[in-house]
Amino acid sequence: MTVDHLASPLCIVTAALASQLHEGRAVLSSVLLSADGANGDCDIYDGQGVGGRLIAHLEALSGTSFMWAPPDKVSIEKGLHLVCNAITSIVTTTFYGIA
Repeated sequence: MTVDHLASPLCIVTAALASQLHEGRAVLSSVLLSADGANGDCDIYDGQGVGGRLIAHLEALSGTSFMWAPPDKVSIEKGLHLVCNAITSIVTTTFYGIA
């Protein structure tokens, strides 16, 4: 994939609990999970909800953060959906939409 195929600029989205971050194709670059006040975990899916393909399960201890940046970017086909275990977990994702 080259930059010529990217439809949208870099998107940086911060969310908590269950969130549909993007619909359609995308390239996921990184995810930062911050667990503020409680241990946090987050599931990242390719799809429109938890019925999609599980891409990653991330965990962070209370008061810490965990950065996941795979060396090869992750191709998303149907959408980018995340589910966190606690309202105190904050997730920041970096991705590009694809035309």
